[in-house]
Amino acid sequence: MRVSQVEIIIPEAVLSVDIPIVISKHRNIRDFAYILHDKDCCAPHYHIYLIFRWPGESFDALKDWFKLSKPLFNRVSVCENSMLLYLLQWHGKSRYKYEYSLDCLQTSFDVSSLIKRNVNVK
Repeated sequence: MRVSQVEIIIPEAVLSVDIPIVISKHRNIRDFAYILHDKDCCAPHYHIYLIFRWPGESFDALKDWFKLSKPLFNRVSVCENSMLLYLLQWHGKSRYKYEYSLDCLQTSFDVSSLIKRNVNVK
């Protein structure tokens, strides 16, 4: 099965590739965002959000790209703005979650203008 958007969650200790290099090698990636969540968790982990050109990518291909045996994939059906707020933990559901700054998020697009259009940016 091919997906057009995906979130990949990879424990930092397991990641053996350089995320920007993987992204730069694959022309089917239209846009990306990734962040390391390491402030309020016992096991730091990366969230990698990828948006693909048509016809998308398969989970098997993504496992190969990131050299993973048991990745956690989430098919994404939300809009980019909601996903970015989730990655930054700005969703406001828990006041106990660390809220990451925009500087922590690596992206291929202008995040601040996208978010500012829809919420009051911190």
